[in-house]
Amino acid sequence: MFVSSINDLIDSYGIRKAAIARHLPAVAVLLMFATFAMTALVVGFASGAEGHRPSGTAYFLMVLIVVLVFLITDLDRPRRGMIEVPQRSLIDLQTSLQAEQ
Repeated sequence: MFVSSINDLIDSYGIRKAAIARHLPAVAVLLMFATFAMTALVVGFASGAEGHRPSGTAYFLMVLIVVLVFLITDLDRPRRGMIEVPQRSLIDLQTSLQAEQ
């Protein structure tokens, strides 16, 4: 039973480490930023061609795309950025294991 639990622990550690090391491909990040730039370009060109400022909907669309790209990029990096994955459960486990020794 002890060997089985140690094996499960090793497997869980490997899965966790692989999940943290996995990131979006650079091409996907580049496509997201290209989408943002193209949206701003199209909105700017369309408003210039019509001769008036863009509507509030166009501004909302650009802000929504910027927030979406930022959110995807931030969630892709769990150890840094504004949204961080808490490590509290692992720290509590380490403390409890050290207390038992």
